[in-house]
Amino acid sequence: MSKGGVLYHFPSKDALLEGLLNALLARIEERRQVTETKSKLLGMLNTLDLQDESERAMSLAILATAAQKPELLAPARAYFSQVNEEVTAETKDPEVARILLLALEGMRFLNMLELNPWSNAESERILKRMHQMADEVSS
Repeated sequence: MSKGGVLYHFPSKDALLEGLLNALLARIEERRQVTETKSKLLGMLNTLDLQDESERAMSLAILATAAQKPELLAPARAYFSQVNEEVTAETKDPEVARILLLALEGMRFLNMLELNPWSNAESERILKRMHQMADEVSS
């Protein structure tokens, strides 16, 4: 991939970052749909372990840009608003579903910044418990 090719498709830094964000959201949604079992909430929980290094790098670039231009996160706001609506609509306890979504994104954020204080085994136990809780509130 050449610099000229990148500039042809993304004429500005903002356009490039918008493209990265849209690609990242599309990958998350695709994995959610593929791994979705009983509910959208369980599908979202299944996406955490599937994030690879390239997605972490994209997330960091997006985060750095968002500090300067928060408006570039509009697609992410729309996506997570839609996820929230879909997840809470299908659960018996919307507040527990929201707590699980917050915990999921918190874990994703800690992993992205390599700040997760738990061992892999501990993280797996936490995620397993989150799955149990999601299963309990799923309709």
